[in-house]
Amino acid sequence: MEIDFQVLFVPLSAALGLSLIVERILEFAQNVLELFLRPQEGRQIPKTTTAEDMIRDLEELHQTDALMTELEIRAMEIREALGTETDNAKVEALTAELAELEAQGEWNEQASKYVILTESATDPDNGKNFKIFILQLAGFAAGIILARFSEVHLFQHFQIDGLTVPLWADFLLTGLLIGGGSAPIHTLIRFISARKISKSPAPVKTAPEIVEEAVASFGPSFINNARDDGWVPIPYDGGVDREILENVHKRRLRIDGVRKPVDPDTIIYHHTAMDSRSSFQNVVDVIKNRRTRSGGRWLTGYHCVVLADGSIHPFCRWDRYGNHAAGINIKSLGLAFNGNFEPNPNVPASNPDGRFGDLRPTEHQLKSGARVITLWSMLYDIDIDFESSILPHKVVSRTPKACPGGAFPYDELKHWVDFFRNQWENSDAIKEQIEAYKLKPYLYSVNRTEA
Repeated sequence: MEIDFQVLFVPLSAALGLSLIVERILEFAQNVLELFLRPQEGRQIPKTTTAEDMIRDLEELHQTDALMTELEIRAMEIREALGTETDNAKVEALTAELAELEAQGEWNEQASKYVILTESATDPDNGKNFKIFILQLAGFAAGIILARFSEVHLFQHFQIDGLTVPLWADFLLTGLLIGGGSAPIHTLIRFISARKISKSPAPVKTAPEIVEEAVASFGPSFINNARDDGWVPIPYDGGVDREILENVHKRRLRIDGVRKPVDPDTIIYHHTAMDSRSSFQNVVDVIKNRRTRSGGRWLTGYHCVVLADGSIHPFCRWDRYGNHAAGINIKSLGLAFNGNFEPNPNVPASNPDGRFGDLRPTEHQLKSGARVITLWSMLYDIDIDFESSILPHKVVSRTPKACPGGAFPYDELKHWVDFFRNQWENSDAIKEQIEAYKLKPYLYSVNRTEA
């Protein structure tokens, strides 16, 4: 196939201009349709039933929060009592009570392989898809008419083995392209411009040239990620449902008879026990669609979830407590590696045969998790101590738990956290980055100017 780019550029530019006209026509038509079909939608007072539903949801939100906070404080009291109690009978009774509180106050890391494959039902679109279909047909019709009367035809310039496109088919195809809007034409222009296919064969590149181009194609992000110090910007803007959590799940403890805000001093790491191929939205949906034992919905879960590809996804606001380790929630941050890393078939919902995906975190996932832990340690002055302040879920749980799984590489995680903390503490540039990070909202419960 041979294409003279200079000849094709003129009709491409004309087609782009016509596509912009079609876009404006369709936008006007859509606005007119909305005006006549829903003239008062934006000004109507919510129906009584809708207002009642909103009030009921708000009441449920605060009732669930009050219950969870009460439960959390009681679980903390039991943990403290277990640290000093010597009477075996009392220890047994307290342990049983704490086990019940853990069942109520933290997300149960057991999920069916198939639960992530389902999605909640959506409300009917009330003809929305039909309106879109009509507008698309109108766009294609307008594109064909404009192409015919403007004498714009693109496909005459494409020749395959001497065959050409008939003129009537050219107007039809060009009109469909114009009717699709400017995006397809922009894509076509970029495609042709990048190649500028000519009659002369392209020069053969040597192996070193191919390697050099491949490395360059990764761009700045590849170079930044390959830095020896391991620093990458970690995204955070308050996580999921930050507005809903504004007045609930606050980090507060009774100190000297007064409830005061506190910041986290412990990091608990988990596995989600879900399929490692699931998405972050899957994790959020599974947790938030479950019901607590009291009948309310979980408001949130972990503070951060790291996927198998190494991507980092904040979930719960970091200045609010999550539901990941009852009795430690208020003063901890929860990090979850998405996946199921328990190989023991005797453990419920384990992954001995790989039906939940990878049996251990990927290298990208492990390093990203270590970066999150390191960042948290520097934001909240948490000691890098894997015996007391950075702990796996199973260690802090009073009920038997496998989390984060028997195949989890604990020593490797510790190695990378130690490595990143050492590198970042000794880099003035990274310390400046972290000081700037501290200015983000939704980070602290305690006023930092008073801390």
